Amino acid sequence: MDDRDRKESDALLGVTLGGFRLDAPLGRGGMGAVYRANQLSLDRTVAVKVLLPELTATPQNVERFRREIRTLGSLTHPNIVSIIDGGYDPARNVYYYAMELVDGVTLRNVLDEGGLSATQALHLVPELCDALEYAHSRGVLHRDVKPSNILLDREGRVKIADFGLSRLVEDREGSTRITGTHQVMGTVEYMAPEQREGAKNIDHRADIYSLGVVFYEMLTGELPIGRFALPSHRIRVDVRLDDVVLRVLEKDPERRYQRASAVAVDVRQLESDADARRPTPAPVGARGGAGEAGTRVGRPRTSGWAAASLTLALLFWAVTILGMAALLFLGRPA
Repeated sequence: MDDRDRKESDALLGVTLGGFRLDAPLGRGGMGAVYRANQLSLDRTVAVKVLLPELTATPQNVERFRREIRTLGSLTHPNIVSIIDGGYDPARNVYYYAMELVDGVTLRNVLDEGGLSATQALHLVPELCDALEYAHSRGVLHRDVKPSNILLDREGRVKIADFGLSRLVEDREGSTRITGTHQVMGTVEYMAPEQREGAKNIDHRADIYSLGVVFYEMLTGELPIGRFALPSHRIRVDVRLDDVVLRVLEKDPERRYQRASAVAVDVRQLESDADARRPTPAPVGARGGAGEAGTRVGRPRTSGWAAASLTLALLFWAVTILGMAALLFLGRPA
């Protein structure tokens, strides 16, 4: 955050908006700034997003921010950041909304600091699919699925945030257009081809493509640009994962996965198969295990040579004792 950002952020620090006191800046994006805040009525920590002051003069920006509030308010899912309240402070000309504070980091932070293992990626992607399937089933398109909009809490749970570019499917033909017909909205590197080209009829399959870009980056640490390598050529994974990734990243929406839930099914199957192949340590005292010949924990086994030597030694001492006894008996006086 540069000096200009700090100055603008400091202007709202300590201010109370609709019962939420802004305590510390958390981040700043293209549309808004996010603060750590205290919900005074319940004395709990939340996050508050405010529309940047310089954007409130434009009706389209205000309407887009209000739409984000309505969208989040219509969604209740464990893998989507939940909204608490929203409003407008006329004294300060500030639009805001409060949401749950996710105690963790963004997926962007994780990827920049070393990335994920294939096992972790296989675990997270189905949860993202569940969230997108839920949103799509309610007619909501995210349109900006990318690592910086995906949060991971300290328990490893994943949540999708920032529905600022979302769109309700039923509003496509509405009288009020928030974006121009050929205006491209989103982050280019994660956009579906039809979204980059500014096509009119963008649907939920564009989100699925964006998820595929994120999935590929989680696995390989790179973006699938141009003629990209298959995941199995970069890391040790089931080659069947290549087919899943290629299908998610199909340029033609008709050849792509048609539902996020279908992606989740295939990835969960691969995760299950990987877990089944992962060796588990044998319990103490169990037969078999690491030694398929049946080595046990307990009395050590003796080899054939050791057993033979023991037998010969016992026989030698038995003969010796009997001989000494015979000599003693014969040597006794009559």
